[in-house]
Amino acid sequence: MTGRIIKADNDKVKLPIIGKVKCGEKRNNPKTGKDYPISLDHFIGFGKYQSYFDKAYPDKPNRIQIIFVSNDPEQSCNERYELRNDKGDLYGSGNGKSFMIWDGKEYKPYEVNGNGDKEYLKQVSKDCKSPKGWEVILTLQFIMPAIRGVLGLWQFSTKGKASSVNAIRDTFDFVQVKAGSVLNIVFDLMVEKVQSQKPDDPSVYPVVSLICNVSEENLQLAKGFLESGKAFPKLTDEVIEQNKGLLESGNEVKSNASTSAELHKEVAEAKQQAYPGGNNRKLKDAVDYYTNMVKEAKEKGNIKLEKEMQSNLDEAENRYNEVKK
Repeated sequence: MTGRIIKADNDKVKLPIIGKVKCGEKRNNPKTGKDYPISLDHFIGFGKYQSYFDKAYPDKPNRIQIIFVSNDPEQSCNERYELRNDKGDLYGSGNGKSFMIWDGKEYKPYEVNGNGDKEYLKQVSKDCKSPKGWEVILTLQFIMPAIRGVLGLWQFSTKGKASSVNAIRDTFDFVQVKAGSVLNIVFDLMVEKVQSQKPDDPSVYPVVSLICNVSEENLQLAKGFLESGKAFPKLTDEVIEQNKGLLESGNEVKSNASTSAELHKEVAEAKQQAYPGGNNRKLKDAVDYYTNMVKEAKEKGNIKLEKEMQSNLDEAENRYNEVKK
């Protein structure tokens, strides 16, 4: 018995959402009395725990440090289409092929298989009187190691499909593929104002980027947070040294491991050293780690990675059983 009800999504991180991070806000026009949106060249925090954000970043930050707590893109870096009606209510959402659309009583699934289906989606947009139609939106969920005293997820969303969305998504996917995981890696979330390159267009807009930054400063910041919170496995010196090798020339992710299996083995071995309590406890953590990796690989249909992780799992289980005897 585990003391927990077994559910299909038990492997998902269940930290609460405690605030939002934005690079824009609404201001009031004293002449009309109406609010209007304005973009910013820095981040601001919103929500009940805004004061914690302001304390950690008092000087209008254009760069904040973030750590993802899940390798699942749906939890950490969720790209999707959204449709909202003229009242701002969510009328539909989807990934380009599978959609959930409101029918007046509930959200029902809808699959796109051809041009006729795409025309239906356009008609849905007209029927709900959507002022903007289907929009691409990307939402990040993360913790911020600079914020102490409260543990929870912060959200950042952007609709900059021509700039921010693609760049952020591609960075997340690239690091996950090359490093095998986005966990225990510190990223910089940055914003800057840029001027449009279109002819006769003087508009200026914010562009947000996600940078994998494993500098000594960021790693020590993350280590201090994880050690003080006791909520996650410690970011050990071994893991820090490993992460220092992730970047080359500022943007190229690399690893001393020649295969993804070797990389996961290195991470697991470093992770074991973070747990006190003897070999029995260390090896049990390795077994749990590889069990989750096998499950993730199977869900994503990555047969090669699944076989590699299963091999590591078998080895860890054999060592664990030997220690138990």
